Amino acid sequence: GTIALDGSATNGIYLSTNDAAPSSLENGTIEFRGSETNSKNGLYIYRTTTLSNLTVDGSHLDPAVSVTAVYNSCSNSTRTVTIESGTYKANKESGYAVRGSNNKTYIQGGTFNGVVQTFSGLISGGSFSVEPAAQYAVSGKVFQLDSTDNYYKLVDGSYVGRIGNVGYQSWDELFEAVPEGKNTTICK
Repeated sequence: GTIALDGSATNGIYLSTNDAAPSSLENGTIEFRGSETNSKNGLYIYRTTTLSNLTVDGSHLDPAVSVTAVYNSCSNSTRTVTIESGTYKANKESGYAVRGSNNKTYIQGGTFNGVVQTFSGLISGGSFSVEPAAQYAVSGKVFQLDSTDNYYKLVDGSYVGRIGNVGYQSWDELFEAVPEGKNTTICK
């Protein structure tokens, strides 16, 4: 089915800790509608949850609205959110397709339009309109832009270093990215 998030509603689905059993959401759609200016979360999750084959679409809202397709607010490190598949769209590239706060979010697959922030989780699959931070890639993989669809995907490889959240696969790329007049320490 479809849940339409319209008017003053902030969350399409809110999963709290009232029930300690893990949740699983699959095969549905959450659509953001209207012209509200309040922040919106398609899914606000505060418990262990698995997401599969969902569509959370905030792409119709004005860019002035702060949209997060999936917000993992679990502050307890034993609770995790696992995204197996689906499509998760913010309303702008700087909006969040997935946002976490001091928790574990694991992404195994899906399509993500917007920023992905997993904190202590890892990414092992998926397609991303915005390059995820290098530290989210599982070991032995790097994010690389696929020129056929302009999405970042994981490919075999390793980063030689990072500046902030950006990983570099070669020393030349890394040295070229060092800002002029700045010192950088390389530890390998």
